[in-house]
Amino acid sequence: MRPTVHGSPHCTFLLLHQSNLILGNMCNQEMFKESSLDIGHAELVNQSWKFGGIERSLKFIHRCIQNFSNICLLGPVGKLVSWVLMDQTGESRMAGTGAKYGGKGLMTYVFYTHTHNIKNFNLLLYLHLEKINQIMIKTVLCMNYVHIPRTWNQWNCEPTDASSEMVSVSLRL
Repeated sequence: MRPTVHGSPHCTFLLLHQSNLILGNMCNQEMFKESSLDIGHAELVNQSWKFGGIERSLKFIHRCIQNFSNICLLGPVGKLVSWVLMDQTGESRMAGTGAKYGGKGLMTYVFYTHTHNIKNFNLLLYLHLEKINQIMIKTVLCMNYVHIPRTWNQWNCEPTDASSEMVSVSLRL
């Protein structure tokens, strides 16, 4: 049974069981090349991000690209096509796909690959999605992410039962 999402315009999803993740060959390897983001990509990410578009967000994106896990797909001429970044809290965010490439499953591929690449680090993986983004909500639910209550926050997260595979995390600033 899939969870129902109520309340705020955003939903939070947490990956509990990474061991069952299956990465399929969902991307045309001849047309698209997997890569890591570099500083040259920051401007496009900044322009595409709902909370971006200003100098401060651009600096934040620079720091995330330089210091945390990220992945992107480059198109036929090396142009940035689809991407996802991780921030200092471990949240997967600022994901996007260029308008020309929308609806081709590239974001799904990028999320699958990003999750697969960092699963061995035993990180607590989570992300926020707008409720209207039903395609990505379905995607992350298929990837074993679960919807978690609005009251959850990344700074104090503990398993709700002993059978959970989630690592207990308590970060303090």
